[in-house]
Amino acid sequence: MTDFSELTSIADKYKKKALELDLKAQQDIKQAYRKSAVTFIKVLSRVVKRNNSSTVEEILIRKDVEDAFTASLVSARTSATKIVEEAFQKGVALGIAQAKEEASLFGLEADINSDFPSSTYLSSLLSDISRHSREMEDAAIEAFYESYRDKGFKDDTGKTTQQRREESTTRSRLMASSVIRAIGPVSTRSSASATVAVQRGMTEAHLYAYRDISKGNRLTKVWIANFSDPSKPPCPTCTALHGTEVPFAQSFSSSQTFSSSKPPGVYKDLQGPPRHPNCRCVIIVLVGEVDFSKVNSPAGLRAFAIEQSKRVVSSKGISSQQIRDMPKNKFDSFKSKVISSVKKLFRRGFGG
Repeated sequence: MTDFSELTSIADKYKKKALELDLKAQQDIKQAYRKSAVTFIKVLSRVVKRNNSSTVEEILIRKDVEDAFTASLVSARTSATKIVEEAFQKGVALGIAQAKEEASLFGLEADINSDFPSSTYLSSLLSDISRHSREMEDAAIEAFYESYRDKGFKDDTGKTTQQRREESTTRSRLMASSVIRAIGPVSTRSSASATVAVQRGMTEAHLYAYRDISKGNRLTKVWIANFSDPSKPPCPTCTALHGTEVPFAQSFSSSQTFSSSKPPGVYKDLQGPPRHPNCRCVIIVLVGEVDFSKVNSPAGLRAFAIEQSKRVVSSKGISSQQIRDMPKNKFDSFKSKVISSVKKLFRRGFGG
């Protein structure tokens, strides 16, 4: 019988690899957007300095400005598209590798030789990137308008050459900082697509590698949240999914959460992670019976259950003093809910 602790060790290894990939992809996208913006800003700054008395409209309709702006947008979109595609494919490689190691513990061989099919999920992410590039265009133009106008700049009448030079430099700096600041949220949204690409590529390939094994065996999959970094615990939604086991072809529930607020919507489906951008969860595929004895130790389960019950309390916004002040009947009800949640969360007896 396969030892579940060995399966969790494999999952932990690939969880770390996925984290390294998606952090790198996020950084690459942000740098790509900034690089594209800086290239455009250099052209715009030069034009502004040489045409300090021109209106913002006159600046923007210049061919050299339009060409630079178009080139900047194309560069950002092309770079981000490539990064997301590569992130997905690297996630696919991780998912296949994890499936291979997992299946070997069951004495089986996962299918890792077939070409991975095209993904509608990836296509949707790339559509998001195209939308983000249009958002970048709108944000940059608006930022330029706001920085160029309404800053108290007057006409050049009566000004010395030095005064005009200083004013054009100030205006150029305001414009540059405003544009860079404006595209920040757009690059963040695109970087979220990159981290989702890694996780989804990993999940899709992981499950795809088991497609032949699933035809003649009883397969289930288990959601594993990431508790490896105490300073960055999983969100209430992923915590609630931790330890959930469903049939191999079934989606996980999108309504589970330990938060009082409504859980976030699901992008496409929930065959496995990611539950949301920057999700650090993974899945483990189980074939037949599995030995849980080594991860069901009372001491380990108790310590982890206490830690998680505190998280449940915190997510509901209840202080320790409020708990102590509860009437007995309310406290008993509260305690019952916490115990029920913890049992549900740790029915497999592991900590992710």
